[in-house]
Amino acid sequence: MSDPPREAPTLRTERLELRPFARADADALHAIFLDPEVRRYLLDGLEVERGWVDAEIAASAERFANGGLGLWTVARQGESSPIGFVGFREFFEPPQLQLVYGLVPPAWGEGLATEASREAMGYALEQVGLREVVAATDPPNRASERVMQRLGMKFLEQTSVGGQPTLFYRLRARRAG
Repeated sequence: MSDPPREAPTLRTERLELRPFARADADALHAIFLDPEVRRYLLDGLEVERGWVDAEIAASAERFANGGLGLWTVARQGESSPIGFVGFREFFEPPQLQLVYGLVPPAWGEGLATEASREAMGYALEQVGLREVVAATDPPNRASERVMQRLGMKFLEQTSVGGQPTLFYRLRARRAG
Protein backbone atom coordinates (compact mmCIF):
# COMPACT_ATOMS: atom_id res chain seq x y z
CA MET A 1 0.00 0.00 0.00
CA SER A 2 1.43 3.39 -0.97
CA ASP A 3 1.48 6.47 1.20
CA PRO A 4 -1.41 8.89 0.66
CA PRO A 5 -0.56 12.08 -1.27
CA ARG A 6 0.89 14.80 0.92
CA GLU A 7 -0.66 18.22 1.03
CA ALA A 8 1.83 20.94 0.22
CA PRO A 9 2.38 23.22 3.20
CA THR A 10 1.88 26.95 3.39
CA LEU A 11 4.94 28.51 5.00
CA ARG A 12 5.09 31.83 6.83
CA THR A 13 7.87 34.19 7.79
CA GLU A 14 7.73 37.48 9.63
CA ARG A 15 6.84 39.34 6.42
CA LEU A 16 5.85 36.69 3.88
CA GLU A 17 3.43 33.92 3.11
CA LEU A 18 4.61 31.11 0.83
CA ARG A 19 1.62 29.32 -0.73
CA PRO A 20 2.05 26.22 -2.88
CA PHE A 21 1.67 27.02 -6.58
CA ALA A 22 -2.06 26.87 -7.37
CA ARG A 23 -4.29 27.40 -10.39
CA ALA A 24 -5.81 30.45 -8.68
CA ASP A 25 -2.43 32.20 -8.97
CA ALA A 26 -1.73 31.18 -12.58
CA ASP A 27 -2.42 34.58 -14.16
CA ALA A 28 -0.34 36.43 -11.57
CA LEU A 29 2.50 33.90 -11.88
CA HIS A 30 2.41 34.19 -15.65
CA ALA A 31 2.75 37.97 -15.34
CA ILE A 32 5.71 37.53 -12.99
CA PHE A 33 7.43 35.11 -15.38
CA LEU A 34 6.83 37.54 -18.26
CA ASP A 35 8.44 40.46 -16.42
CA PRO A 36 11.63 41.23 -18.41
CA GLU A 37 13.70 41.75 -15.25
CA VAL A 38 12.53 38.47 -13.70
CA ARG A 39 13.15 36.36 -16.80
CA ARG A 40 16.41 38.05 -17.79
CA TYR A 41 18.52 35.52 -15.88
CA LEU A 42 16.01 32.89 -14.84
CA LEU A 43 14.65 32.11 -18.28
CA ASP A 44 17.40 33.67 -20.39
CA GLY A 45 14.89 36.15 -21.79
CA LEU A 46 12.39 33.52 -22.99
CA GLU A 47 8.75 34.65 -22.94
CA VAL A 48 6.85 31.63 -21.65
CA GLU A 49 3.30 30.78 -22.64
CA ARG A 50 0.49 30.47 -20.12
CA GLY A 51 0.53 26.70 -20.75
CA TRP A 52 4.09 26.58 -19.40
CA VAL A 53 2.88 28.14 -16.12
CA ASP A 54 -0.01 25.66 -15.94
CA ALA A 55 2.46 22.79 -16.43
CA GLU A 56 4.74 24.18 -13.68
CA ILE A 57 1.77 24.38 -11.30
CA ALA A 58 0.77 20.77 -12.05
CA ALA A 59 4.34 19.45 -11.80
CA SER A 60 4.90 21.25 -8.50
CA ALA A 61 1.68 19.84 -7.03
CA GLU A 62 2.69 16.33 -8.12
CA ARG A 63 6.14 16.65 -6.53
CA PHE A 64 4.62 17.83 -3.25
CA ALA A 65 1.99 15.06 -3.34
CA ASN A 66 4.72 12.46 -3.77
CA GLY A 67 6.62 13.73 -0.74
CA GLY A 68 9.06 15.86 -2.71
CA LEU A 69 9.62 19.54 -3.12
CA GLY A 70 7.79 22.00 -5.32
CA LEU A 71 7.26 25.71 -5.77
CA TRP A 72 5.59 28.35 -3.65
CA THR A 73 3.99 31.65 -4.61
CA VAL A 74 5.41 34.45 -2.45
CA ALA A 75 3.10 37.18 -1.12
CA ARG A 76 3.48 39.72 1.65
CA GLN A 77 1.70 38.74 4.88
CA GLY A 78 -1.92 39.88 4.74
CA GLU A 79 -1.86 40.48 0.97
CA SER A 80 -3.12 38.13 -1.71
CA SER A 81 -1.19 39.47 -4.71
CA PRO A 82 1.95 37.46 -5.43
CA ILE A 83 5.26 39.30 -5.55
CA GLY A 84 7.31 36.29 -6.61
CA PHE A 85 8.06 32.60 -6.23
CA VAL A 86 10.49 30.31 -4.43
CA GLY A 87 11.04 26.59 -4.21
CA PHE A 88 12.63 23.63 -5.87
CA ARG A 89 12.64 22.42 -9.43
CA GLU A 90 14.83 20.20 -11.57
CA PHE A 91 17.09 21.81 -14.15
CA PHE A 92 19.61 20.56 -16.71
CA GLU A 93 20.44 17.07 -17.98
CA PRO A 94 20.78 14.93 -16.03
CA PRO A 95 18.10 16.59 -13.89
CA GLN A 96 19.39 18.35 -10.79
CA LEU A 97 17.04 19.60 -8.07
CA GLN A 98 17.79 23.26 -7.39
CA LEU A 99 16.55 26.14 -5.30
CA VAL A 100 14.94 28.79 -7.50
CA TYR A 101 13.53 32.18 -6.57
CA GLY A 102 12.40 35.38 -8.17
CA LEU A 103 10.65 38.58 -7.16
CA VAL A 104 9.07 41.41 -9.11
CA PRO A 105 11.36 44.46 -9.26
CA PRO A 106 9.31 46.60 -6.80
CA ALA A 107 10.08 43.96 -4.12
CA TRP A 108 13.85 43.98 -4.72
CA GLY A 109 16.30 45.26 -2.17
CA GLU A 110 14.26 44.41 0.94
CA GLY A 111 15.82 41.04 1.75
CA LEU A 112 12.64 39.23 0.73
CA ALA A 113 14.34 36.77 -1.65
CA THR A 114 16.66 35.73 1.17
CA GLU A 115 13.77 35.48 3.64
CA ALA A 116 11.62 33.37 1.32
CA SER A 117 14.53 31.17 0.28
CA ARG A 118 15.62 30.59 3.88
CA GLU A 119 12.12 29.40 4.76
CA ALA A 120 11.91 27.07 1.73
CA MET A 121 15.40 25.71 2.44
CA GLY A 122 14.50 25.10 6.09
CA TYR A 123 11.49 23.08 5.02
CA ALA A 124 13.56 21.11 2.50
CA LEU A 125 16.35 20.29 4.94
CA GLU A 126 14.36 19.81 8.15
CA GLN A 127 11.01 18.41 6.99
CA VAL A 128 11.82 16.62 3.74
CA GLY A 129 15.34 15.58 4.71
CA LEU A 130 17.23 16.98 1.76
CA ARG A 131 20.97 16.50 2.31
CA GLU A 132 22.02 19.59 0.39
CA VAL A 133 20.57 22.53 -1.46
CA VAL A 134 22.06 23.59 -4.78
CA ALA A 135 21.33 26.81 -6.66
CA ALA A 136 22.72 28.27 -9.87
CA THR A 137 22.93 31.70 -11.44
CA ASP A 138 24.46 33.49 -14.38
CA PRO A 139 27.67 35.38 -13.46
CA PRO A 140 26.17 38.82 -14.23
CA ASN A 141 23.36 38.20 -11.71
CA ARG A 142 25.26 39.52 -8.70
CA ALA A 143 22.06 40.08 -6.68
CA SER A 144 21.18 36.38 -6.88
CA GLU A 145 24.73 35.43 -5.98
CA ARG A 146 24.52 37.67 -2.89
CA VAL A 147 21.24 35.97 -1.86
CA MET A 148 22.97 32.58 -2.04
CA GLN A 149 25.87 33.86 0.06
CA ARG A 150 23.50 35.34 2.68
CA LEU A 151 21.83 31.93 2.87
CA GLY A 152 25.17 30.42 3.86
CA MET A 153 25.67 28.70 0.53
CA LYS A 154 29.26 28.22 -0.60
CA PHE A 155 30.59 28.55 -4.14
CA LEU A 156 30.83 25.09 -5.68
CA GLU A 157 31.91 25.62 -9.28
CA GLN A 158 31.53 27.54 -12.50
CA THR A 159 30.62 25.44 -15.51
CA SER A 160 29.18 25.99 -18.94
CA VAL A 161 25.50 25.17 -19.36
CA GLY A 162 24.12 25.50 -22.88
CA GLY A 163 27.26 27.37 -23.84
CA GLN A 164 26.76 29.95 -21.07
CA PRO A 165 28.83 30.25 -17.89
CA THR A 166 26.86 29.24 -14.81
CA LEU A 167 27.80 29.59 -11.14
CA PHE A 168 26.75 26.85 -8.73
CA TYR A 169 26.42 27.25 -4.96
CA ARG A 170 25.66 24.60 -2.35
CA LEU A 171 24.59 24.34 1.28
CA ARG A 172 24.95 20.95 2.95
CA ALA A 173 22.61 19.91 5.73
CA ARG A 174 24.07 20.02 9.22
CA ARG A 175 24.40 16.55 10.59
CA ALA A 176 23.17 15.78 14.10
CA GLY A 177 25.88 14.95 16.64
